[in-house]
Amino acid sequence: MQKRGSKEDDADPGRAARALAVQRFNVLSDEVDRLTADADERSRSVDVKASFLSVAAGVVLSGQVQVQFTYPWFLSSLPLFLAAVSLAAAGVSFLPRKREGNSPQLVWLAYFDSTKDAATVSRELTQDRVRTETARETALARRALIITFGFMALFMSILLFVILFTVDLALK
Repeated sequence: MQKRGSKEDDADPGRAARALAVQRFNVLSDEVDRLTADADERSRSVDVKASFLSVAAGVVLSGQVQVQFTYPWFLSSLPLFLAAVSLAAAGVSFLPRKREGNSPQLVWLAYFDSTKDAATVSRELTQDRVRTETARETALARRALIITFGFMALFMSILLFVILFTVDLALK
């Protein structure tokens, strides 16, 4: 039995290359794990913002419904419409998302009776995790954009409501 780092080990460039490949794989796998945890945190952050947006839009809607303006109906209802758009944006961001990547059952079926070695299986599963995280990042960016649009609509709703309310009070 030879020891690692021995002269026989140095004489076998294939063995050294395989050892480097294993080290590279471990680094890549750790990085994918870190990026997955980061995406989990950002996804929770978007969910919290969507929750806040839906509650805020609901409060604004209920407050605006109580006020009777002397303006034409289309002008008076514009803040309500914008608040409703904001609420809809929050609702869209909460829609169930399709699971990307392999399911546990597919992984089991694909690899349990496979003739592939463990390194090949690990490489293929890590490649699938990378594809999954790429798709997840795209979906997360889309959800964040929808939430941003919802906050902008809510801000415009509140701003327009305040303007209409202030002018209405000044005219009375």
